[in-house]
Amino acid sequence: MSRTKEWVSSSRLAKERLVKSVRYIAWSFPPPAWVKLNTDGSSRGNPGESAGGGLLRDDVGNWIVGFGVNIGVCSVFGAEFWALFHGLKIAWEERVRKVIVAF
Repeated sequence: MSRTKEWVSSSRLAKERLVKSVRYIAWSFPPPAWVKLNTDGSSRGNPGESAGGGLLRDDVGNWIVGFGVNIGVCSVFGAEFWALFHGLKIAWEERVRKVIVAF
């Protein structure tokens, strides 16, 4: 019985230490006449098969264009970079010149 009490006591302490604070994160609008580019890249392994994607939204949050791309084999950092590169390329092709990048 004492081991049970010890386990319950230690598990309570562990649970109490898990959450110190809560921070809410939300998408923020770009300034008027600007567009926000959000991108993400990932790989299965490091290096490994990689893909990336993202989207462009206007200053009121409307979707302009989204994309996904198979990158091939690279690192996680490489996947993030290539997703950013493709996003900026698409923004340029869409004649968007005022771009704020958010990862």
